[in-house]
Amino acid sequence: MRRVASWVLWPLLVGAGCVATAWGLRFGVAGFFVVAAVYLGLAVTLGVLERVMPFEREWTDSDGQVVHDIVFNLAGSALPGQVANSVVLAFTVGLAQWLAHIGEGSPWPHGWPVCAQVALTVVVGDFGAYWGHRAFHNVAWLWPYHAVHHSVQRLWWLNAGRIHPLDAALMVAFSMPLLVMLGVPDGMVVWLLSITTIVSLLSHCNVDMRCGAFDWVFNTPGVHRWHHSRLLGESNNNYGETTMIWDVLFGTHYRQRRRPPRDIGTSTPIPGSIVGQFAEPLRLSWRTRRSSSAAAPDRADEIGSAVRLVDHDEMPCGRDSHVLRIEELGHLDLLSAPAMGAPASVGGDHHASHGR
Repeated sequence: MRRVASWVLWPLLVGAGCVATAWGLRFGVAGFFVVAAVYLGLAVTLGVLERVMPFEREWTDSDGQVVHDIVFNLAGSALPGQVANSVVLAFTVGLAQWLAHIGEGSPWPHGWPVCAQVALTVVVGDFGAYWGHRAFHNVAWLWPYHAVHHSVQRLWWLNAGRIHPLDAALMVAFSMPLLVMLGVPDGMVVWLLSITTIVSLLSHCNVDMRCGAFDWVFNTPGVHRWHHSRLLGESNNNYGETTMIWDVLFGTHYRQRRRPPRDIGTSTPIPGSIVGQFAEPLRLSWRTRRSSSAAAPDRADEIGSAVRLVDHDEMPCGRDSHVLRIEELGHLDLLSAPAMGAPASVGGDHHASHGR
């Protein structure tokens, strides 16, 4: 019975969330309340399922970060998103109106069926989100903000909103401009927020779900758990927030037959306190920008002493012949070395400074 449930839960919950969204919009419910209802309904459902059929039993134990996760859900996602939306609208509405004027109307395909418009909204919005997410992993001074999200040592539904305010704001700025310039209707924006909420909660949940072919189209738990791996060769992939379409097209889709790692996190030094988790990324980012411009020519030699190659039997199947593990981030500011990229998933048994 559990095996059958594991195959049907993901499409069932996504479908239920979409039905709830369609029902709310049909009866004129304000978009905020539609998305909030979808979030709360799915959160309660996943909270129960995580106890009944967890993917990792160890992840059901508290990590001492529940209050932190709640604070980030409220401050790191909601408020900055509204601020970023306002900034994006201020810069793009004028351009959108100009494009509509010279093109004798908005380029948005209002005549398409609703389902086709929803699909277009998700794919276009995820294009910007993909490149924004990829930038956070590969631009050294951006990484510390996103490291807050990757500092968790277990995945569960509440982790989905554990996002630093600057991370949240910049992601909105990446994902929304193109849609606004295309003249996306307000109803489609509600659909985008609702579907993103559904997929994000599901991708982080600690529920035993098997998604099969959906792993190639959507950001399912089966692909997102690899994104939280400590190995750079595994974690620097699967950047799509909602879909895997852009990952497949740009060669960053990663999925293996073996079980995703239980040991997740990052060695980037993120403090265990709430205040530290808000403030430390600012310091790390500033230090990284300053030190990267003044990096010595022989920096590669110093970096080389902190890195070892993973043994052959530890290497992910089907990837490059060498995967790097970063062992000593605490003794070496690897963030300042552009050649290394952002340490999205790092090393061996070196856990993040997570107060645990």
